[in-house]
Amino acid sequence: MTRKQREEPGPPEAVAPGPGVDLDIFGIQPFLKDARDWVAGTVGPVLRLDLSQVGDLDLSGLQVLLAMDLALRAKGSALVLLGVRDEWAARMERLGLGQLLEGGRKVGP
Repeated sequence: MTRKQREEPGPPEAVAPGPGVDLDIFGIQPFLKDARDWVAGTVGPVLRLDLSQVGDLDLSGLQVLLAMDLALRAKGSALVLLGVRDEWAARMERLGLGQLLEGGRKVGP
C-alpha cells in the first residue's frame, strides 16, 4: 500500500434504517434517535444514508431528512441519500428539497 492510498480513505460507509422501516408519521419515532446519533457522530464531509430498505416516506420523513441535512451543513458536512426511489425524488424536487438529492439517486452503498 502506498502512502497516498493510506492518506485517502474511500467514501464513508453508509448507515441505514433497519429493513422495512417506514419514514412516515407512524414509523418515524424509532428513526429519530438513530438520526440524532448519526448526525452527532459524523466527523467527515458526508453522512451517507441508504434508504433502499425503507418501506414508505411521507412528509414526516422528509422533514427529518431535511433537519438532518441542515444540522450536518451547520457542522460543515452534508447528507448524501442513497437508494432514493424515483417517486420520492420527484416529491422532493416538487417540494423544493432537491438539495437532498445532491448525492444522486439509485447509488449503491
